[in-house]
Amino acid sequence: MILKSLALTMIVSAITFLLWLQNHNDVAVVPVVNSQQISLKTTEKLPSPESENTKPESKSVNQSVTSEDYQEPIVIDETLSPQLQLIAQSFEAMAAFPSFSMPIFAGQSITKYQPNRSAEITYDNAGVHFSLNTSAFKYQPDETISGTVTMTPKPAQPILIEIIQDGQVLDQLTLHSNGEQLNFSFSPLGQSWQADELLVVASTSIEGEPWSLSTPVKKINIDQAAVELVEIEKSSVDGPWLEIPVVLNVIQSGYFSLEANLYSQADDRPLVHLSQQEELSAGRKRMLLKAHIQALKQMNDEGDYLLSDFDLIRMPSPPNFTAYSGVVPFTAQKVKGFPFSAYSDEPWQDAETQARLDFLQQISQ
Repeated sequence: MILKSLALTMIVSAITFLLWLQNHNDVAVVPVVNSQQISLKTTEKLPSPESENTKPESKSVNQSVTSEDYQEPIVIDETLSPQLQLIAQSFEAMAAFPSFSMPIFAGQSITKYQPNRSAEITYDNAGVHFSLNTSAFKYQPDETISGTVTMTPKPAQPILIEIIQDGQVLDQLTLHSNGEQLNFSFSPLGQSWQADELLVVASTSIEGEPWSLSTPVKKINIDQAAVELVEIEKSSVDGPWLEIPVVLNVIQSGYFSLEANLYSQADDRPLVHLSQQEELSAGRKRMLLKAHIQALKQMNDEGDYLLSDFDLIRMPSPPNFTAYSGVVPFTAQKVKGFPFSAYSDEPWQDAETQARLDFLQQISQ
């Protein structure tokens, strides 16, 4: 079973690599895949006769077939076919929607689409549960750093929460645990926050044994911001798209990524994850977030909506290859919805995605 799982992982990796190679015309790909080995044979393509201004030679019926005329078929261990079929079916379901307008399906955790969310640090052992979590992963120096801490059973000693910068304590507070979740909050650190990253540390003891957890928080330096989100303009329908113009103040030109989540205004249900990437010069610019009608119909919500969980980044570029977080001065904005009848009810189609799907379906048969 372990070997089959490993083989499947290798096959999926090979598939991804093969699809990449197939998009490059300077190599011919001849894949050979089975449960024992995965090999890729690549040969440089010879210049075509036409490119050398020569007349192509015709082959007689009796002419022997050379190795260049033959490509080995893709061979898959039959025991892996059901697993590959599941992969193909999953890919087919997702291929019905643009990657930049993806439904957030029921039961799927919204946290994967919330950019500034901190991961909970948890330790469970010998009947002791100890956890620490901050309300966000990135803060501005003038923002309050807050979070929660839990320890069960109730420790005899108070829980000490400290903010550590380069080994030095910037601030601390003491919580008296009752065995339940406790909230903590620190005043803004202001100019005392100099490092790019701090540690929030929770420590206590049970029966004389010390316990400690820590989680990092990163600094958002407004002085280094390359872009600022200014406003969300009125939404409109264009064919199968709900278009949401986002106005930016670009301070440093570059390649930018913008992501956000569309929620139902009626019940706060997450609906669609939206994203866009674009090269922008300095000045007042617009990026267009677009929700496809098929994604909106999948979630069965005509609006109105809330746009939230913004993630605005200037992507790494020379000379220092550093990513800079953009400034977003609000948490959510209302977006007008429209009846589904106002859209052009077109299926989403993408030739490149379809080619990948065809390839997956071929090897899963």
